[in-house]
Amino acid sequence: MSVRSLLREERGKLRDKSKGSPVSRVLKVVLPVIVIAAAVVVIYPRFRSEWPNIASVLLESDKTLLVILLFMQSAIYLFDGSLSYTLLSILERKVQWLHAVRIAILSAISGKILPIVGNTITTYFFYGKLNVKLREVLFVVFSWNILYTVNFLFFFGLALLFAPAAFLRAVHPVGFWIAITVFFGVVAGILILLKNHGRNLIEAAKYLSSAFNVQISVRKVTEFLDNFYEDVRMLGSKKPLAVRALFLSSFYYLSNVVILYFSFVVFHYHPSFVSVILGFNFSTILALITFVPEVPGVTEASMALVFVGFGYPAHIAVLTSVLYRLVSYWVLLPLGAHSYYRLTKDYGRKKGN
Repeated sequence: MSVRSLLREERGKLRDKSKGSPVSRVLKVVLPVIVIAAAVVVIYPRFRSEWPNIASVLLESDKTLLVILLFMQSAIYLFDGSLSYTLLSILERKVQWLHAVRIAILSAISGKILPIVGNTITTYFFYGKLNVKLREVLFVVFSWNILYTVNFLFFFGLALLFAPAAFLRAVHPVGFWIAITVFFGVVAGILILLKNHGRNLIEAAKYLSSAFNVQISVRKVTEFLDNFYEDVRMLGSKKPLAVRALFLSSFYYLSNVVILYFSFVVFHYHPSFVSVILGFNFSTILALITFVPEVPGVTEASMALVFVGFGYPAHIAVLTSVLYRLVSYWVLLPLGAHSYYRLTKDYGRKKGN
């Protein structure tokens, strides 16, 4: 079977997964509505008394820093593309660095249009045109997500341990310690399940399948674990490149947090950087729970809800979440148009030769 046929088959599978069961389709509608409604209920009482300040905050906002933010958001995809380029280098697959950056930009756009699966489908499609094999593309997608998750958990854990006193005074202490317990409990649970080549996960799947009459394919779980450990093995096969990939993933993660931090500073509000990490991670988790994290309104509502819960002024939280969304989304469109034009032109030239 050709690479193109495999790509069509995998895209078909991803589209089927994105449709999901009737229950998942209902949840994709209901959960975002719940998050947005919760944000309105929590934020509105405070926002109502603060909204007269919005005009002056906008007028006094730092326009120069706003322009710098746009350039920072553009530059973030250099880390993203460099990460994919490095992961392909581990497999000794050579592509042009600029192609990797442009594919990263287009994948980011697709992820916002078609949450969860859009970026994966786009990565399949464009790397397939560069004759990158499907298994190699899957390795890049898997490794990218694993490295980002490692950074997400690492910085989240550090931020929880070193949360500033002002943050601790603003949030409910019981809720904070519950969050810490759940976080480290989940991390410990994942490590336990993956221990001994995932034997505990397989046993858990068998138990759930028999005890609760849940349809869990042990074969698919085993295949997933085999692919997981094979990708981990390949990732660690060239340690210098693996370390470089880890640092690039760290820069990509931290760049998102830095952009969010300076989105506050645009409005002359200076939060602690650790609190911004916590807010970024909590809002990401809250948005992911909806299954459609990039749908308009979900990201903004999740972020504003979390930061208001942290004790930030409601109008600042709302303005910052909207600004972050605008910068992280709208900057992509001209970059994506240019990237698509350049990629298709290069592909046409390559095909002509």
